[in-house]
Amino acid sequence: MASSKQLSCSDYHVAWICPLADVELLPARLMLDEEHPAPPYNTHYDDNTYICGSIGGHTVVVATCPQGETGNVNAGRLTGAMFRTFPNIRMAVLVGIGGGIPSSEVSEDPLENVHLGDVVVGWPGDGRPACVYHDRGRSKGDGHFELVGTVGNPDWRLTNALGVLVSDNELGRTRFHDQLSRLQRSTKKRKFAHPGLEHDRLFKPTYSHVGEIRSKCVGCDPAELVLRPQRTEDDKDTLVFHRGRIATGNAVIRDGKLRDEIGVRCYGALCVEMEAAGVDVNRQCLVVRGISDYADSHKSDLWKFYAAGRAAAFTRELLSRVQPAAAWEMQAVVHTQISGFVLADHIPGLLLATQGQATGLSQPSHKSQHDTLGQAMLSLDVAQKAENHSLLKISIKMFQKLYLKEGIVPGDAAGRFASKLASILKSVSLQQDHISSVQLGRDVEVLKRYDRISPRDLKRLRNIIKSSHTVSVNDDAARFGAVGDGRLTQKRSMQVANIQGHEIRIMLVERSSAPHGQRWRAARHRKTETIAKVRITQTFGERAFITAYIHYIQGPDGLQTLNPVISVGRTLPLDSLIFEVVEDGDVDQLRHLLAERRFSLRDRDTNGTPLLHYAMYQPEMCRFLVENGADIDELAVFHYMPKYHLTPLLANKLNDFEEDDDALQRNRECRRLLLHTGADPTITVSEETSAVVDVDTLKDILDNGKLFIDLNDWYNDEQTLLINHTAHSGGYRADMFAALLDRGADIHVRDNSGRTCLHVAVIKAQYCNRVKQDVCALMLLIQRGANIFTSDIHGRSIFDEAYECHDDRFRPLAKSMGSYRGDLWDHVLIRCGLGEHIRPPEERIYHYTENYTEANFRRLWKGWDHLFPYPRGTSSPCPVLLLEDESGDDEDEDEDEDEEEDDEEEDDEEEDDEDEDDEEDWDESDNFDE
Repeated sequence: MASSKQLSCSDYHVAWICPLADVELLPARLMLDEEHPAPPYNTHYDDNTYICGSIGGHTVVVATCPQGETGNVNAGRLTGAMFRTFPNIRMAVLVGIGGGIPSSEVSEDPLENVHLGDVVVGWPGDGRPACVYHDRGRSKGDGHFELVGTVGNPDWRLTNALGVLVSDNELGRTRFHDQLSRLQRSTKKRKFAHPGLEHDRLFKPTYSHVGEIRSKCVGCDPAELVLRPQRTEDDKDTLVFHRGRIATGNAVIRDGKLRDEIGVRCYGALCVEMEAAGVDVNRQCLVVRGISDYADSHKSDLWKFYAAGRAAAFTRELLSRVQPAAAWEMQAVVHTQISGFVLADHIPGLLLATQGQATGLSQPSHKSQHDTLGQAMLSLDVAQKAENHSLLKISIKMFQKLYLKEGIVPGDAAGRFASKLASILKSVSLQQDHISSVQLGRDVEVLKRYDRISPRDLKRLRNIIKSSHTVSVNDDAARFGAVGDGRLTQKRSMQVANIQGHEIRIMLVERSSAPHGQRWRAARHRKTETIAKVRITQTFGERAFITAYIHYIQGPDGLQTLNPVISVGRTLPLDSLIFEVVEDGDVDQLRHLLAERRFSLRDRDTNGTPLLHYAMYQPEMCRFLVENGADIDELAVFHYMPKYHLTPLLANKLNDFEEDDDALQRNRECRRLLLHTGADPTITVSEETSAVVDVDTLKDILDNGKLFIDLNDWYNDEQTLLINHTAHSGGYRADMFAALLDRGADIHVRDNSGRTCLHVAVIKAQYCNRVKQDVCALMLLIQRGANIFTSDIHGRSIFDEAYECHDDRFRPLAKSMGSYRGDLWDHVLIRCGLGEHIRPPEERIYHYTENYTEANFRRLWKGWDHLFPYPRGTSSPCPVLLLEDESGDDEDEDEDEDEEEDDEEEDDEEEDDEDEDDEEDWDESDNFDE
């Protein structure tokens, strides 16, 4: 039934994937209670077409591949874009047809044997995975084939519901008949009819089909049929399903012997299909397959519609055993981000985060969980002496105009918003004595201009806010759900503009919300949150700053308090004594300066940098400042790196301490102190800044920053923490990958370009002097189950990236790499037992460069020459294909001579490399998990 109700992409939480459009899409649509108009989505990266609707309270999006475009690669391309377009997908089901693998042990009960028209659902029983790759692995010397790689198990709620369904089926409490009757709504309902028991024939695996391909077995010898109990006419109305293992691969199986080998190889698999692995690289899924053939030469199209209909009916019945509300508690693929400032009713807080020091006056306001607490919080650091009341009043008028003029706030909500701001004004008036030390000056008239702010400037300010892309809003209290295990995540962004001689910096945060009870339990040591910040700084004149903002306080009793605050401080020259004292770690001298009232803990330098940033190499000073109210998450410019806004946790990037172990250790102690205090390690406004500098720091962050980190959440709407580390760490390491994976990072998740961490790692392998580091990292990812066959949204595979020769004639920016990636990829695949997949020499282009020399190549294979796959006795991997033109050959001959002269010197240099100091580890084992 069609519906006019249109939802947004973020409202759908069940993905129904049916790759065969001409067979599987129709029964999927017939299972929907109603269809919705498809929501608008970004077609720049998503060229899929979706069917949206609902099933029993679940909002469902159905996707299919173009006709004829099936298999793992196309399934991966389909779902990669799908899971980004629909960011709140919690459950994924892959529903369609597959080939049956009859068991070698025949049961006397015909309903226990796999027959055509039955349904097989992937089941992670006996401690093994629900799906396995049947064509990925290594051949052993004894003739056995060792499987490598598995598909992730479906979400536990789906497998739990499957267990309940099995029990209900045995008790006769299923409604399969009602689900199957929905197929009769089609004008082509005859295609879903039972083809007849006489056409359900299983031949011996050694007997080949007689006649044309896909024809009925009219000419096949009945004596070659497998003897087993047959189904009766009464069984035709029974939906028979089997829980078991499913084999997935890249090829259509039409061979009975190969089918049986796959069944044995894959731990007794009951079904073989081609799309599960492609979906799994983007998201774990439950695989449901209707058996349309026996994966032998006798397969035909006679049963495919019947089997597809049965699989769809089974899936609808299964979904009825998962409560829709429970589905929202599952881990989301991507968390929603909404641009702009928005106020909404029935929200326990607009989760806009900020930094700022909280001292001064307050007027608490208590609200119940279902009251509107959405507020825009103002933080103004003004670059002149001014009267606070006027400043705050003018700034409030700016935001009132912004909200009311643009019409993005309902009238009643706007009224409550203005009323709340008025209460802040009142609190300022009542406690004027706390801020009387700030003198009025001639620049007050400059501030009054904001009362008459022009529509043009107002629009500019609005565009800055709307372009931040980091404001997260939940529009219904019922949707509040914990992220993963209840952890919260947040990200900050900064936009800068200049209006009427003032610099405006807007810093906002995206934070995933959790139910208030869970949030209190998760963050009981952080009862107070500050909710947004806008800093306005005059670009001339003598400086002082005034800050106005609101604390959001959540108590264990469920009460929430909005606490308005005013804070006053000064900006001082960089050479002021207080910054030197703090940087030296002299706590006693700082106490003395404070006692003399010469300085304040709220003082900042001319860049606006607070004292805590200066203290990040002095643990005792750091502790003193934190205990006295320093903001542990404040973003600020530091004079060592004025182009970046950094939190104290990032302060290690400001000085080069690589040669100073003592300084590194002291900095690490400060960072651990902040993390234990509750500092957020995810806050950054630049991809070039990161709190992760070594594996110990990474472990500290992952273990002590759990409140803020969801390993599989997307970073800046582009990539997860694992992929981000791969892309931006400047030399990734196996131990860092292991730390992330051990703590739950998803090795199969993709970035916005469709690349997995293995894909990105191969692309980033561009430092030829880090051979061991690259090998260890890539091997660890493959040993942990990374899929080597993935392709990005443009169809480029890992092999394409690896084997593209980075010759300076074709790729000037990558001229130093030559064929390093391809040689590295060969080495890693061979070491992992996947050597059959390397590209043959005749299809390769090899090239040495100034930085990737033959010495580097020999270094790559040192100790592993018994696995060397290239022609022996040559001065290069493949000199015939090295360069085709004569000048190139001459250049390489000269280069080889130079390299031979420099080999000894290079070898001496390599001895000093940090990756060379334990060479025995290079030869000892091919397990780089440790």
